[in-house]
Amino acid sequence: MKKLFLILSISLILAIDAYACRCEIYSSIETHLKERYEASDFVILAKIESVKDSLTKGDNIMAGEKDYWRHGGYNPVLKISKVYKGKIKADTIEITPNWSNCSQYFKKGDTYVIFGYINQKGEYTTSMCSANFPSAREEWWKQFQKMKKKKT
Repeated sequence: MKKLFLILSISLILAIDAYACRCEIYSSIETHLKERYEASDFVILAKIESVKDSLTKGDNIMAGEKDYWRHGGYNPVLKISKVYKGKIKADTIEITPNWSNCSQYFKKGDTYVIFGYINQKGEYTTSMCSANFPSAREEWWKQFQKMKKKKT
């Protein structure tokens, strides 16, 4: 019985660990923003216009509550205000989530700085490890502006 309990406990710990999203840890906001900026295919300032999430996609665990999508979601349609990096011609794009625990949740109506990538299908993607942040997050916004001044 003790062996069975031990095996089940270890299995549970490994299963929980497998669902965790692991992001790099940075020494400062400035370092985080700089490294993610360099690694990104595009960096934009954009407002979350709407969310196209479907509870039939991915894992329903991400839903949390059944009407979570009323406030935001993982599959946003963005109205671009400014392109800092990359060649995005459209003024509206859609972020395609990878439906994992690293998928970024976006709140409708908020404006974000988004560090994104273009996947093999040509879709725009990002993750919560990409340094995305709401522009209302003052300390991050100040650090981003400071970094941008150094680049120009």
